[in-house]
Amino acid sequence: MDKSTVYELVKSAIGLDYFKVGTCGIDRAVHLRQMQTSNASTDDYITYLEKSGGGELALLIEEIIVPETWFFRDRTPFEYLAQYVTNDWLDKRGERRLNILSFPCSTGEEPYSIAMVLKRIGLPVDLVNIDAFDISGRCVETARRGIYRENSFRGDEDETYKSFFDHQGSLYYLSDEIRQMVNFRQGNILEADSLLSHNRYDMVFCRNLLIYLEQETQLHVCKSLVNSLIPGGVFFVGHAEVNSVLRLEELAPVKHKGAFVFTRRDHEIARAKSRDRSPAEIIHDRPDQNDGAIVSRFLHQAEQLIESGDLVAARYLCQSAVEMAPLTVRGFYLLATISRMKDDWLTAKTLYQKVMYLDPAHIEALKQLMECAHQLDDKALFSSLTQRIERLRSRLVS
Repeated sequence: MDKSTVYELVKSAIGLDYFKVGTCGIDRAVHLRQMQTSNASTDDYITYLEKSGGGELALLIEEIIVPETWFFRDRTPFEYLAQYVTNDWLDKRGERRLNILSFPCSTGEEPYSIAMVLKRIGLPVDLVNIDAFDISGRCVETARRGIYRENSFRGDEDETYKSFFDHQGSLYYLSDEIRQMVNFRQGNILEADSLLSHNRYDMVFCRNLLIYLEQETQLHVCKSLVNSLIPGGVFFVGHAEVNSVLRLEELAPVKHKGAFVFTRRDHEIARAKSRDRSPAEIIHDRPDQNDGAIVSRFLHQAEQLIESGDLVAARYLCQSAVEMAPLTVRGFYLLATISRMKDDWLTAKTLYQKVMYLDPAHIEALKQLMECAHQLDDKALFSSLTQRIERLRSRLVS
């Protein structure tokens, strides 16, 4: 039986684009659930999955989701949070509480970081409401407990924030005061319209999720979250997700280096902006006024992400760059590198060939293409490339 059945079920349930993230994580989860449900083969498990309804699919999704977060991740958004609340929100709040959404919240480090920032700047607890959702019930329960290990402090957070924890052995117990500032609930972001209909938020944090979703789902999720924002509210995304929200006329980028934050325009202003702006003005609203600068920045960030091992975010940035600049040799080369690192030699081969078509003298691409031919046992291609290298060498010698 074809595993694509499982991939499509997962995609339908949580919007996961397995073309972007690869199938290794799903395959690992399938194997684990196969063992746990005593199914003799993968085919048996897929049959069991299809017949068991949503219960087994939910358990499979729990195994697919691997929490990857830490306190004050990327730091700059939290600096902007403090600045925005102090310099903007307090003057305009009237009688309202500060409403903040973290979706997805994973194991709680992001919403608790928000709570600690607000506590540090002196905002009274009764003025704060933080809602946090995640599709993983396991992650939500971990978040509610508020017990963490050293791995949750791997960023460059201010050490003074550890005063909110009771450190015992290898464990850090978060103070009840901070824990009580956050309301955790299990929820699927594909159902955000109904989940969030009861509240309107001053801030929405949705970071490092959009890159895992297919494009149509990205747009649906973004619109749902933006609809939950008040006019003038702010929307935080991850550094690899800026391009996903630039398409929404309701959002305008905020100039704050490293925060990757947008503000929601008033509905009527957004309509007027969409109707009346010239193409030049639309481009001016982007974080950079020059497409070439955006492409260069995306690819530079992608190279850094590749070095750190975040291949999903790197691939998304490269794909965005290639969409904007279809002849970018550097973009295709990095995409090929990512495929090679994931042992997807066939895709890497196609992409390296694209690089060679655009830049016949690209020696590094030629070398990597030879490696692809070797891995795929493509003797004809390997021989052809060997001859090509010999011709290049002879030209250099002469």
